Amino acid sequence: MLRSKNKPQNTENLEQKTYPNKQALLNQIFCCKLAEFLEVPCLDYNLTKIKTDKKTVLGTVNKDIKTSPKFRECRSLVPYASNTVVDIMKHLKERGYSFAVDEMELSLFKIALFDYLTCQTSRFDHCFGFLTNGSKIVVAPLYDNEYSFGLTYDNILNIQDPSFYSNDKNYMKVLNIPARFSVYNSARDMIITNAEHWNEAMELVKYATSKPVVKDYLVSVLNKNYSNFFNNLNLSEIPREWLEVYKNCIMSKLKFIKQATSTKEHEQHY
Repeated sequence: MLRSKNKPQNTENLEQKTYPNKQALLNQIFCCKLAEFLEVPCLDYNLTKIKTDKKTVLGTVNKDIKTSPKFRECRSLVPYASNTVVDIMKHLKERGYSFAVDEMELSLFKIALFDYLTCQTSRFDHCFGFLTNGSKIVVAPLYDNEYSFGLTYDNILNIQDPSFYSNDKNYMKVLNIPARFSVYNSARDMIITNAEHWNEAMELVKYATSKPVVKDYLVSVLNKNYSNFFNNLNLSEIPREWLEVYKNCIMSKLKFIKQATSTKEHEQHY
């Protein structure tokens, strides 16, 4: 059985959620563990059995942050077209909110990098938000990570079992839609080539090198021991071949980031 610590003990303000297929469920659980490893605040999702009208299915339970009076979805504060880190901070300031600039830049960058590494396809303006305390505002913990690793509303019926990933051609097809360097993306249906992966990595690195606190975080991500992370995962519900897909995707994205970092350092040197 898949184990997860800190399981909520009471039933107040909890969200119970079922998923359209098993990959969406396991994406949610895996991303929760990956976020913890990468020091990205994320809601703690736990597996649970949920009774529906017809049967009992496996789903998740977590603290429902959206029921908090302090929570505000991004779309309630920021126009949809304004999806870059700079744009978001500009609109928050215009609404009278105050925040530590370095902290906000780092928090939003963490989301962008996390979504890039996991091929998030659904970080729209209602899939992340903020916590407010009077005029003060901070980024809320992440939630809704099920549509990652290439899973989209369009292809969800095509991925029902792990054998789908055994073919390299299918594997590349399903991982062709990463998030743009914005905190939410609207390019879900765009076909992404290796060159575009490279361009996104360069955008991330370019932004990080201009912000010392962000650059330090990116360096820490690149230096983490991912082999230990995957070897020590206690996720018995996730088939080994799926974990390999997660690992291959993340490591390939990290390779782009490392190459982009080397290129950027080379450019600065000259």
